[in-house]
Amino acid sequence: MKPSFATLYHRSRYLRSHVPTNDESPENRAERAERERYAVAALGFCFLHDPSFRRHFLGHVLNLPYDGQAPTEVILEKGDVDLIISFSTPEGEHVIAIEAKLGAGLDCHQNPAEEHFWQPRDKNQSNGYGLTITTLHPEATRVDFVVLGHPKELHSLPPAKVLKAQWHFHQLGWGDLDLPTGQQPNSLTQDFFDTLAYFHVPAFAMKHTEKITLSGNLRDAVLAQLVLRHVGQTFGLTDKLIPPYTDIVDDKNWFLGVNIVQRQPNEEKSGTGSKRRSKGDQLGNIVELTRLVRPETGPKQPLGWFGYEGDGSKTVLSVYLYCGSPAVADTVKRKIPATLQPKIQADGGIIITKPDSDNRPDRQWFTGVFKALGLKQAR
Repeated sequence: MKPSFATLYHRSRYLRSHVPTNDESPENRAERAERERYAVAALGFCFLHDPSFRRHFLGHVLNLPYDGQAPTEVILEKGDVDLIISFSTPEGEHVIAIEAKLGAGLDCHQNPAEEHFWQPRDKNQSNGYGLTITTLHPEATRVDFVVLGHPKELHSLPPAKVLKAQWHFHQLGWGDLDLPTGQQPNSLTQDFFDTLAYFHVPAFAMKHTEKITLSGNLRDAVLAQLVLRHVGQTFGLTDKLIPPYTDIVDDKNWFLGVNIVQRQPNEEKSGTGSKRRSKGDQLGNIVELTRLVRPETGPKQPLGWFGYEGDGSKTVLSVYLYCGSPAVADTVKRKIPATLQPKIQADGGIIITKPDSDNRPDRQWFTGVFKALGLKQAR
């Protein structure tokens, strides 16, 4: 067994890697808490010992200046806050406080959108984290408070707040910790990312589905469904009411994918929200696609389709847009980057296929296409 963060967790008494998020039994709540503690400890370890990850987290994720300086403190569960990192700067102490979630909810005293965040404990809650951090670091001149992995958008997340310290608030998904496409983590950070995959964090679990051939392998078919579900939920394009659109045409031709269906604002949607958009706001991606393709069909007809196609002995990744007319298709094609090589079909639709020369993982290719179409990516 290879030594790693995940191995250490697996060898502990907390053995189950998947804990149902809708099971509030004491056993499952305790194990979710242990997974959160472990993931945050691994995050803190990488931050302390991997300067490249530290640079990425501060500069790319939080958009903060970083000059290579090591932190003066990296402490777990200080005053019940999951992780506190502090730096000594010419302006004074800079504190980064992280509250992380892996399936658990956010309590009022942990939520900067709630008044209790700044208040002392009451009979049911601990001291608010704003008050706790201010008490622990009275000389801080800047505090960045990060809510990590909470799936619901904090609609009333306050703007920068100035007390003695200037407070800034961030809401991130675990996937935001990933490195930019093409940048490879070192072994320590890769170990951390593999642990998040072990805990079924979607953005990292999907990294095990690099390029899928679907050559009769049932496991590959399952992985393909996971990729499609993740991409669809990431952009709010699918929900649990929309079944896959899959069929076998003949011995060599088949397709496995999902229709992109028009929906109304009051319909149930899945997806994980986005960094600055709520679940409901993700309907904006459907609205954006509807405006783009201007379909002539009814509100329940598909705007497009994305998935895998069997073309002889080869598996092809495709995205279809069902435009309302050839004139619309011509307009849409001009808006799509030429690097995606969009083609207009005889029926007036547009197809984008992944070329053999593109070595990106399947998930990244689908994501790149939808981002190029102007859709907003979620966590």
